[in-house]
Amino acid sequence: MWQTFQRLVNVTDIDLCWVRAWREVTLPPPLFTSATSVRLSGRTSPEFVVCILGPQGHNIAKLTQLELNDVKEWAGATPALPVFAHLQDFQAYMHEHGQDHHTAHVTWRSMTGILEPLIDHCTHLTSLRLAVLGPCEEPGPDSREESLYRS
Repeated sequence: MWQTFQRLVNVTDIDLCWVRAWREVTLPPPLFTSATSVRLSGRTSPEFVVCILGPQGHNIAKLTQLELNDVKEWAGATPALPVFAHLQDFQAYMHEHGQDHHTAHVTWRSMTGILEPLIDHCTHLTSLRLAVLGPCEEPGPDSREESLYRS
């Protein structure tokens, strides 16, 4: 899939929503480098967001519209998993070392720092929409919520 997305060099408007039950195992190279309008939603990793929004290889200065619709971050395993180039490498690693890693109780949470790759790069941004939904199963605020609003 990443190779297909990488070949779409003239795409200017993207709308990606990840609702899979599992996080991505292999990260793509920078994608949609000609995009001027980006909408992201669903559950993903900060590393994947950087592949879409990160300044490396991107014409981020041309970004005019950005919508982040309740983007959630996958909770990591403890200890953290290494980065894998291929799904087969991940499967082999988990077969041998899976018992050494424990998934956090919460499988996703609000992504913090999602706008940091854009600092000082979005000189043409004219529309910014942010949506953050509160947790429906937990009473009271998440202690990480305060970090969402720090600049």
